[in-house]
Amino acid sequence: MNDIAGKERMPLEVVDQSIGESKTNQSPDIYYIVLDAYGRSDILSQRFDYDNSHFLATLEDLGFYVAQCGQSNYSGTDLSLPSSLNFNYLEEIIEDFSLENKEQANLAELTKKSAVIGFLEKKGYTTIGFETGFDFTQLYDADIYYTAPRTGINSFESLLLRSSFALVLDDAGFFARYRFTIHESKRNMILSHLERLSEEVPAVPSPKFVFVHLLIPHQPFVFGAKGELSVVSKQTHNDATYYSDEDYIQGYRNQAMYISNKLPEVIQQIFKNSSNPPIIIIQGDHGPSHFSEADRMGILSAYYFPDANVEFYPTITPVNTFRLLFNTYFDEEYSLLEDRSYYSNLDQLEEIPNNCAK
Repeated sequence: MNDIAGKERMPLEVVDQSIGESKTNQSPDIYYIVLDAYGRSDILSQRFDYDNSHFLATLEDLGFYVAQCGQSNYSGTDLSLPSSLNFNYLEEIIEDFSLENKEQANLAELTKKSAVIGFLEKKGYTTIGFETGFDFTQLYDADIYYTAPRTGINSFESLLLRSSFALVLDDAGFFARYRFTIHESKRNMILSHLERLSEEVPAVPSPKFVFVHLLIPHQPFVFGAKGELSVVSKQTHNDATYYSDEDYIQGYRNQAMYISNKLPEVIQQIFKNSSNPPIIIIQGDHGPSHFSEADRMGILSAYYFPDANVEFYPTITPVNTFRLLFNTYFDEEYSLLEDRSYYSNLDQLEEIPNNCAK
């Protein structure tokens, strides 16, 4: 194993040997692509004056089902992804779960050693993960782990730049020489991951489970609408509250426009370079910030389930994503759960109704 940027921790030759005869070509590859904070189409239109209907129509033309009223189950990544990847609500997974004890709940382990990964590993799947910059979504123990190109900044400096303390130091110009580097670092990471999804990942022998969490359209804002490096604010912080409304709207819209134009190209390359039609799930883990609690819950939710007759529905939430998948392709009999959404409000969870279809 090695930690060279962009190289697999496990050499591909070793992965080939580990697959063995038990991994049949009949099991479809599964791609779970999480676009951080990508909101539902009606929210993008109302709050950002961005019409992404062309993007959604392109996905539908490619064979995707797009849930028009999709919502997240939780309003934050740290709660949303452990729930999605364990296809259940956190209170059902963690005894006496609450926001007050979430730090002790080891949510990162629920993501990295999720029920989805455990299920698929027993079926002979190779797991592929990507560096994200956030420890709780980085699958270090994946069979193949892709890191990002390195820039002239170390991990401590990167962490410091994203901290609240950085705002104080920045007023004195302390971070002037770093700011471009950290924005460039995020941009290069996303571009590298999209390229590997298009070319290298489909070539990995099947079956494989690919989990990629892309920090887009989530801040910091580093992409212009056409993919160019475009920084609308000096902020490098991941907390949306540090951005003015104007900067947030402009930066979020630009990044949403870019990934909406780029991702269909990546999907088509995955199709082209795959030996068998893969399953592809594209979801936001939550919606955008700066607006209402309901806006935070509405997400992009799109499903490509090849050669299957699946009864999708417009209000499906992520807790039912892998229940449907496992029932459809592995003859499991998971019951679908009631679709509920919870907003993290200080020390309690507030249930948010889905009014999209009303």
